[in-house]
Amino acid sequence: MDYIGVVGTSFRTASVDELAAATLPADFRTDSLCELARLSGFSELVYLGTCNRVEFYFRGDRRIHTNELLFHLRRSLADLTGGACQLPEDEKLYVEFGRSAVRHLFRVTSALDSMMVGEAQITGQAKEAHQRAHDIGLLGGILDQTFHERDRHFLPVGTRQEAVSGGAAFQDLGCFSSGQLVFHSTRLFLLRYVLDAFQRLLEGRAGKHLWQTNGKHQEPQRPAANQRRRNGQNKDRLRQFDKPG
Repeated sequence: MDYIGVVGTSFRTASVDELAAATLPADFRTDSLCELARLSGFSELVYLGTCNRVEFYFRGDRRIHTNELLFHLRRSLADLTGGACQLPEDEKLYVEFGRSAVRHLFRVTSALDSMMVGEAQITGQAKEAHQRAHDIGLLGGILDQTFHERDRHFLPVGTRQEAVSGGAAFQDLGCFSSGQLVFHSTRLFLLRYVLDAFQRLLEGRAGKHLWQTNGKHQEPQRPAANQRRRNGQNKDRLRQFDKPG
């Protein structure tokens, strides 16, 4: 079974100097990137390096434990760059696997995790990183398919697409700029998270304050003290009617 994941650091966890130290050197050769994948035990690898984040998206043929993963990645980067590339300490790194890694990829490329939410630059940078890895033969499996799925949601201006979520269709996108496409895509992602949170809130309140009886919601019983007080008031009213006229 294939396993995908991501190791990275960003402006949220590391300083500017630490991000610069974790970035691959400008003269890092493409064949060295293939060697990095081999030494780290990756079948596929995409390196995404920007001014705000450094991330390694990978696929392995077996589950790789976090400690083993970081050990081999650190040693491989140090060997191939002569010690120039140094990842920060473990607590400043994030490691995700499986669905969490895919969710992280979509959050990053939709600019939800950017310093300026909705900015368009990260979408192009992720596409370039994907294309670079594809050109040197580092892709061809589930990680490649995941990035292609990402591209379906962020297509160039003038193309047509159908969104998977909800079966909605986005057509005739030529009237939008790339920035507007990212903005509207970001709005869709934000709306989804807000709706999910609101649904959980409603479910929590329903479970706490309402009881289900025969398919209908009923209000909870009033506290016993309030009920006794209301019973006493009703008895007083009945005594008034019992008095002789």
